[in-house]
Amino acid sequence: MLDTRAVRLIVLDIDGTIVGPGTGVTSRLRAALVSARDRGIQVVLATGRWMPSARPLAQELGLTGAIILHNGAVVAEACTGAFITRLPLPHREAREAIDRVLACGGQPIVYESPLTGGGIVVGVEAQDSVDARRYLASKQGVRRVDLTAEPLVPDPTQIVIADRGDRVASIVRVLTDGPWQMVESMSVAVPEARFIEILARGATKGRAAARLAAGLGITREGVLAIGDNFNDLDLIQWSGVGVAMGDAPDPVRRAADWVAPPLAEDGAAIAIERFALGITGRRAPAAAGGSRG
Repeated sequence: MLDTRAVRLIVLDIDGTIVGPGTGVTSRLRAALVSARDRGIQVVLATGRWMPSARPLAQELGLTGAIILHNGAVVAEACTGAFITRLPLPHREAREAIDRVLACGGQPIVYESPLTGGGIVVGVEAQDSVDARRYLASKQGVRRVDLTAEPLVPDPTQIVIADRGDRVASIVRVLTDGPWQMVESMSVAVPEARFIEILARGATKGRAAARLAAGLGITREGVLAIGDNFNDLDLIQWSGVGVAMGDAPDPVRRAADWVAPPLAEDGAAIAIERFALGITGRRAPAAAGGSRG
């Protein structure tokens, strides 16, 4: 068993890990986070969300350090919203990705650089899928433009596609060989949709967490990370203790040191109790993750 005194940083995904569709952070998880912080353990949220939806949750939980946003493309301060680091998608790569998505009948949702307003640029409504329309309805600062025309916003933060079925499968195929990072995630706004995110190479939660930990003087052995989807995979693999939620996809579960119960059974709280607070026996694990060696 890990010496719980070794954990100095907890990195938590949001959607599917600590909140779900129509559910908020449970009292048990809140209590576990308070206990961890009382022990001097830093807590950081690492999410695919953007600042307007991630920062209020960080503040609600009393987190005052950094937040990893846009799957690692942006790191910001929870208190002030000031940006610490950013790794934008180069303009030329963004233009190529948009053209490929449009050719497949998809709707690219472009998150602008925070240096140029930080809004969302999206194509004409006729290009929307049902899922894209529902996703955009939950956002503010959306601007409609003709994405086939130049100039595109310079060096955006990321491009998101929300769709499902054959169309999203064809979009994934045409994007696979591009000069960018492509990950799959989810959104509580449209939980049944498949979300494909295009980012600059090197923009990952794991790399962002590694930089943050180094700045705090914390080695990977002192990091507990908890996530539930493919965009959490490198974070789970990098951390000293990588935990996958019980309802994570099989490849994510296999990569983890330990598989927690699912979201509905307070899996994230149980993982924190077990690995950061040394509390066991309140709930058996849903499954055992294989050791990564």
